[in-house]
Amino acid sequence: MRRLLAVFGAVAMIAAAVVIRRGLDDGGGGNPGKADDKIVIVCAADLEAYCRALPPEVEVRTVAAADTAEALRSGSLDGDVDGWVTSSAWLELLGADADALGEPERLATSPIGVAAVADRADEIRGLCGRRPVWGCLAESAGATWAAVGQDLPGRVEVGVPSADSASGLAVLASVAAGSLGGVGFASNDFDAEFRANLAALVAPSGATDRDPVRTMVTQRGRYSAAGAPGARIADLRNDAVALLETAPEVVATIVVVPVRGGDALPGTDAVRKALVAERWTAASGSDTPPTLKDGVMSALHEVWLEALR
Repeated sequence: MRRLLAVFGAVAMIAAAVVIRRGLDDGGGGNPGKADDKIVIVCAADLEAYCRALPPEVEVRTVAAADTAEALRSGSLDGDVDGWVTSSAWLELLGADADALGEPERLATSPIGVAAVADRADEIRGLCGRRPVWGCLAESAGATWAAVGQDLPGRVEVGVPSADSASGLAVLASVAAGSLGGVGFASNDFDAEFRANLAALVAPSGATDRDPVRTMVTQRGRYSAAGAPGARIADLRNDAVALLETAPEVVATIVVVPVRGGDALPGTDAVRKALVAERWTAASGSDTPPTLKDGVMSALHEVWLEALR
């Protein structure tokens, strides 16, 4: 009987060792969704057109950048996801919560810009003078043009892309930099005046307009100006659209970042080429220095959410 029990014990030990080994081979944690040879990339919804350049064997799931970030924070990201295409602003927002991700690969960059309806560009320049255009527009948002000294009908209404999107978060950082005199601000600089101005600025576009420059072009009268990566403005620019100078410069950087323990990602040069074809500047390497101080991108996003309520 003792000999039989010893045999059963040895078999159990061997089975346990096999299970542990399989867990290690799957990338740790026994997650059967990892290292499954099926490559799944989550793509920020506003970057979907570029992600479609990936090889057909790659499954592309289109998800708002904010939703993917929340899944990473809560540990609820689908177990079969191998990579994420987004902007570096979202990696900055996540901070330590991005520890499930590996080293990012830079794909392309574009400075944030402001486009204006051509027949209102001179009035906006006259309104703002030497002041940063974002700060000027935020202070004037919602007022009648007559109230700000310009001979135009209607109100000062500006399109700001949803900050839940990949590019939109970078635009939000540009808005704050133009309103607060640079990128060196802290979260305690978000005072009542800043919050009120931001709420007025984002009210016309809310949280749903991912491409306000296109909206401005196709729906005449909706916005007098709109923010976006300069590449997007250049791609849509025509005689009816003028580019306004934006300072200080904030740059949107598109990245692909692997999920630790996942399958090796395919080459992403096709995505980079798709971005370059629409006026983005090709980038490479993994260096993505933060735009704002530690923790401030996340705090700024929270202020944007409050502004929508």
